Amino acid sequence: MRQLAIISLLSLLTLAIGTQALSQNCERLQQATLDELVTYLQSSEGDPSNAECVTFAIYRLGDTRYSPAIPELVTLLGFRRPLDEHEKLGYHIRMRDYYPAVDALQQIGEPASSAVLHAITEDSTPQVARKNAVIVWMGIHRNEPEKAVLALKRARDGATEQSTKEHLTRAMTQALQWCSPQDKQKCDLAAKESQ
Repeated sequence: MRQLAIISLLSLLTLAIGTQALSQNCERLQQATLDELVTYLQSSEGDPSNAECVTFAIYRLGDTRYSPAIPELVTLLGFRRPLDEHEKLGYHIRMRDYYPAVDALQQIGEPASSAVLHAITEDSTPQVARKNAVIVWMGIHRNEPEKAVLALKRARDGATEQSTKEHLTRAMTQALQWCSPQDKQKCDLAAKESQ
């Protein structure tokens, strides 16, 4: 129990240090409202020259679970945050994903489900963003992963376009990898459920 408390405390400190480092690199957004952060993301479109501020805005919107930001966050599923100073030296102590929109959308949770599913099925979604969308999908439904797999299967079975079926088939394969050992059998059964 004590070890769990120590690990939790270290995780919180790491997260706080990471967020503080980002905020020092993006002072201009410190006082921005949530709507202003969304507008900023719309105008920057993941511009690498503004990567610290884009990352800061994404994390802030996720931390506040600001659901009006969902469409913009989904478009940024392929945006990779810059490495922090420790990571540049080869250390990975940050608890957050390299793709901050993954964290943000998982924090927002269920309200993001339909937009995330749309990202999985859209032909225009880049490969990395589609893969990250599946990670978000499984993170949102982490308490019932078999239902997440079943929803992907049913969407695939109901799809009329071949490319959509293919995207959902790949998503199911990836989703099955996110099922824990204790949920694996239920997930496999969900993937094989007949109509």
